Amino acid sequence: MTHCAPTSIQQKLDRNYTPDRLTDFLQMVKQRCQFDCWFLGHYHRNCVVDDRFIVQWEQMVELQWE
Repeated sequence: MTHCAPTSIQQKLDRNYTPDRLTDFLQMVKQRCQFDCWFLGHYHRNCVVDDRFIVQWEQMVELQWE
């Protein structure tokens, strides 16, 4: 769960977003880590990107930890 998205996901949301040190760092995390879902909220919309990246703005979801 992060505020911003990795650069590649951010660019899918809107090509006008400018990559920065944080989104580039998150891109490295995306490439190096295994995960089922990645939640983020910076982009003020509700949508699913690439089946694993879930942008949440006006909704709450209970997360189940195993």
